[in-house]
Amino acid sequence: MANIKFSAFTQKVAQADVDFLVGYTGADNVRIAPSTLGDGIYLPLAGGTMVGNVIFNDGVKALFGTGSDLEIYHSTDSKIDNANGDLYIRNFADDKDIYFQCDDGSGGVENYFFLDGSLASGGSVYTVFPDNSSIVLGTGNDLQAKHNGTDTTFDNYTGDLKFQNYADDKDIIFSSDDGSGGLATYFYVDGGNEAVRFSKDSWHNDNVKALFGTGTDLQIYHDGSHSRIDETGTGGLIVRTGDFYLRNPSDEDMLYAASGGAVKLYYDNSLKLETTSGGIQVADEVSIGTSIIHTGDTDTKVSFGTDEIVLTTAGADAVKVDSSGDVGIGEPSIDARLHITSLAGGGISNIKLESSGASKWAFGVPAGQTYLAFDETSDDLSTPTMVLTKTTKRVGIGISNPSEKLHVYSTSDARIEAESTTNVAGLKVTNNSGSYAWYVPSGTDNFRLYDFTDTADRITIDGDGNVGIGTDAPATKLTVSGVQHLLELTRGGVGDSKWFASADSAKLYIAEDTTASADIKLTLEDNGDIFIGATSWSGSARVKTFEINPDTISLRSATSDTGLQYHEEFHNANGMVGSIATNASATAFNTSSDYRLKDDLQDFTGLDMVSRIPVYDFKWKSDESRGYGVMAHELQEVLPQAVSGEKDAEEMQGVDYSKIVPLLVKSIQELKAEIEELKNK
Repeated sequence: MANIKFSAFTQKVAQADVDFLVGYTGADNVRIAPSTLGDGIYLPLAGGTMVGNVIFNDGVKALFGTGSDLEIYHSTDSKIDNANGDLYIRNFADDKDIYFQCDDGSGGVENYFFLDGSLASGGSVYTVFPDNSSIVLGTGNDLQAKHNGTDTTFDNYTGDLKFQNYADDKDIIFSSDDGSGGLATYFYVDGGNEAVRFSKDSWHNDNVKALFGTGTDLQIYHDGSHSRIDETGTGGLIVRTGDFYLRNPSDEDMLYAASGGAVKLYYDNSLKLETTSGGIQVADEVSIGTSIIHTGDTDTKVSFGTDEIVLTTAGADAVKVDSSGDVGIGEPSIDARLHITSLAGGGISNIKLESSGASKWAFGVPAGQTYLAFDETSDDLSTPTMVLTKTTKRVGIGISNPSEKLHVYSTSDARIEAESTTNVAGLKVTNNSGSYAWYVPSGTDNFRLYDFTDTADRITIDGDGNVGIGTDAPATKLTVSGVQHLLELTRGGVGDSKWFASADSAKLYIAEDTTASADIKLTLEDNGDIFIGATSWSGSARVKTFEINPDTISLRSATSDTGLQYHEEFHNANGMVGSIATNASATAFNTSSDYRLKDDLQDFTGLDMVSRIPVYDFKWKSDESRGYGVMAHELQEVLPQAVSGEKDAEEMQGVDYSKIVPLLVKSIQELKAEIEELKNK
């Protein structure tokens, strides 16, 4: 600013007319002060030296530039406003800094960051943020970058943290210490090849997985004991290469697969198995865990168990050799040196002996039979010449189903003849307790069974076909001589317990051991009444299990025990599904409901289901009596499990009303909940 003479100013007399005073001091300064004449601001007008403060009142701006583009002022806050061009803050002092300071939260000031002039070199400049100061981005201070004196951290508190490079074909590079005081690239995002590339090892701790695929189906990790490559999805694990090597830590081959060629397996670096164009070559013994299976037919295989070999064809075990060297053909449980059983149920089991150009014999067990057959004609033993049955121990000649211990059959005459030129012709059988004989007495037209021990005829069959038991002159087709013990059945091997059918007083009894009343189990009266566990109608005075008379069918199960007793149990293939039980004063009709029989437990709305069940006051057509109930087919639409049969089928439908009870209980619970809700309002 050029000097201005005082004569150029207009003189003001009254203080009120003076805005500022201009004066001079010995330091060649002009004093400009407000009209209060208080302490003012010294301003060099002619290039002098500033020795005092320049004070601008609040709201008064220091303006710079022809257009007043730069404004410096203080109102509530201090501001530097630039309206045109760049705003430069420059420090030309060599190796000096520009500091930006602010409140330290304790009434003082703190360096927030500074421009370090001492570090600038070769065009590289540095903006320094002191330790523990943060560069904060985001309205909510969500992204923070800082150095705490030891470590540098980038903290993101909201949303994703993205590193994006929009430069075409350029990379995002992650580098760190190389272990020798230098810097090395560890991995980088290759923008030119659209890939993440690793320059150093990727280290995953135990049980930390490298995951691949949208569904993370491929997983590679070490579990602390073993290294794993897991394909957890629905696809396969495909390894594609030319030659494939699997080696141990000593770089010795364990498996080698040549591209389009052989596959080799090694043990302790020694080749044990190799595939060739003609099949498989094995260097030493072959140890097989379970079986050898035909490639094109998995139903054909050789299986190896503990000390046994099994040959399987068509999915069924055909031949087995056990630990004793016994051979079974079609038989898993061998109990002979050679044990043959038909492969299929009811199939043939045979052996054929043949002399070439001469006769042949086939013998074995025909299909669906239990006898041993000898056949000189048919290999399948369908035309046996002789058989030996298993259960009856009978021999048949010319017949496959002998009805006697020896049965001879022929399309012409076939007889086994016992002939006597005296008076008796018969067949005698003897055991260690006695002897019996079927014989024809001389001069009679009947056939008898004779007891040699008691020297008496037991059974007689006369020429008319009448049979006599206890008499040699039967007058009817069956004549039994005697009053008591018409029929006795002895349970062999169960003590002396016996069952008798005896005729007495126009009744037929079945009794155990004796005919005493206490042992009688069933009584049949001549009027058709049947009593089980009783000999006559007992009314309510006698405990019985079952009795029928012309007027009543009664079923009773009783016990003297007043504790819980099961009188009836109902079973099927799944076990007990129901029962009838009593205690001291009541009867329970139970159906299976154990929690171990149930799953998929779900809630339901009982009140809604009950409201959809039509219930009627109706009349029975049979006797016009009235009742309350439902129509089976209508209930079937709501609760089908409570209804048996189908509407309009030949059999009438039925309803199990007990299955409606859970709906009623559920409905009561729902009503109670609604009542409680209304009470609480």
